[in-house]
This record gives sequence, C-alpha cells and structure tokens, in this order.
Amino acid sequence: MGVVPVALLALLQDGPRHGYELRTLLGEVLSCEARSSAVSFGSLYPALARLESEGLIECDSHSAPLPIPATGSLTGELAAVRAGEEHRWSWTASTPATKHARNRRVYRLTPLGAARLDGALSDSSAAHDDRAFTLRLALGDRLGPLQRRDLLEVRVQALEEKLRRLGGGRSVGNGWRGAGRDRAVALVRAELSWLSELRHGRREGD
Repeated sequence: MGVVPVALLALLQDGPRHGYELRTLLGEVLSCEARSSAVSFGSLYPALARLESEGLIECDSHSAPLPIPATGSLTGELAAVRAGEEHRWSWTASTPATKHARNRRVYRLTPLGAARLDGALSDSSAAHDDRAFTLRLALGDRLGPLQRRDLLEVRVQALEEKLRRLGGGRSVGNGWRGAGRDRAVALVRAELSWLSELRHGRREGD
C-alpha cells in the first residue's frame, strides 16, 4: 500500500475521525519527511474514497449536504465536489440564519481495513523504500518488538546492498564528478550508524 493510505488507516485505528482532523494528523505523521507536510483536500479525499470503495473504511454524514457555495478557489471547490465534504454546508435548527454549519463525514476503520493495516505494517519489505520506511518508523509504536526488529534488519540489509552498488563506499577521488556519489555514500553510512544505535538501544515502548 502507498504511504498515505497506510497512514490514514493507522490514524483511523485510534477511532473515528472527520476529514479535517485526518488532514491535520496526516500532516503531523508525514512531517518527519524532508518535504512539505501539508496535505491538500484534493489529495486527501480521493484517497479516502478509494479506501471506502475497497471496503477498508466507512463513513457517516451528520447532516444532509446542500449546494456548495463559491469559495473563489477552483481547486478547492473541485476537491469539495469530489469529497462531498468540508465545503458542503447545511442549516440546523440551532444555528442562526446568518451562520452555517459544516457537514462532516466521519470515517471509521472496518475489520477488513484493520486486517489490511496489520498486513501492511507487518510487511518488512517496506524497508526498501525510503518513504515507506520513514512512515513505519513514525508508526513504530503500533508494531510489535519482532516487527520492529525485522523492519530494521531488512533496512540495514537494503542499505548495505546499496553501499556495495556504490562501490563499497570508496571515494572516487575525481573532484566534482564524484561529489554526487560521495554524498550518497555519506548518507548511507550515516543512516547505517544511526540504525546500529537504534537496534542496540531502547526506546520508550520497547
């Protein structure tokens, strides 16, 4: 499974959540990556729709949606149309006529989704992909000790293989032409060193 679907299923494992809350928490989970942690509604809701179509999540709507008002943002309105969320408004008996209340669809994990999440988190092959591995680290408290051990061992093996492909880590010694390769070697070595400390140390929850 992709990084975003796995992260969404993991967040819903803690209980039902509405789309805006998922967007905020998803940004926090992905903030450990060296990239923008902002997740647009235009990316979030299609992912939720796919998970729902696969039976991995289900949702309830707390109020009947009414026509979507103009927001001034074509991208935002298109995302709201696809999702049927956040930009949909409804009147409530307790809401003054001058105000609107948001229609929120609450998403929850299904038994099938829980099983798929468990399989995804147990798959140590994710250690071969940088983004997938980073996410597994962020969700490390959801893994058992043996799952964490397997994940780290496979990551070490993947990095050692990468180092061999780079020539065993030897400097090419040809100035700027070899700078890119030397940087790659340095990054692999640094992560291997960090992983060694992680594997032989203890973290909260171990």
